Amino acid sequence: MPPQNNYITKILSMPLVKNGLQDLIDKYYGIQLKEIKATAQTVNCITFPRVNDIKRDCINQLQLHERPKILITKELRGINALALHIDKQPHILLSPKSAICLSDGELKFLLGHELGHIMQGNLVCHLANGLLQNMQKKADILGTMLADLIEIPLKDWCRDNEYKADIAGLMCCQDIEHVYSLMAKVAKSEQQSMAPSLMEIYKDHPMIANRLKQLEQYRFLNIHQHEN
Repeated sequence: MPPQNNYITKILSMPLVKNGLQDLIDKYYGIQLKEIKATAQTVNCITFPRVNDIKRDCINQLQLHERPKILITKELRGINALALHIDKQPHILLSPKSAICLSDGELKFLLGHELGHIMQGNLVCHLANGLLQNMQKKADILGTMLADLIEIPLKDWCRDNEYKADIAGLMCCQDIEHVYSLMAKVAKSEQQSMAPSLMEIYKDHPMIANRLKQLEQYRFLNIHQHEN
């Protein structure tokens, strides 16, 4: 696994910091999130039975105590999902294309990945990072110099948590071939290359090639641990 920014983790784990970040989220995203919740379709055994069954299987596989609601929303385009808190409760936003077009294995990885973020307990921090993407908002909140100083280590911290969430996704789908097929679809949808890139340092999500490499290493180590 990539090195973890322990000091970032410690800072973001402080209740005072988390509460402050939540206030920022409520200020900038609160109305938008409530509108999404009001217009989205809630996944249940009647509306989207396949997605509901896959969510249940993933929750059981990860032994997750929380049972977040899944909302199908047109606000997400292409193949996409996002774990976040709405009214202080964990939710997963899922794009219509993901709910309809993905295979069971691909959808298990996608939902398992988002459930992995919920297990990590850092949804507020990820949303706050998204807020800081906007340079004008960064300047308003932190001042330009301070914002620039924390941007790269914060993005590194986010990428590290993406790798961890990928492991949760793999635990749910049980077959890395499902991950490869999903990532190929994501790459095509986002017009992203499957090849490694040095530009990753400026991104809060790892490049697809690096995500697959990390999962292959995890699978290799896991197989050898079971053999021994």
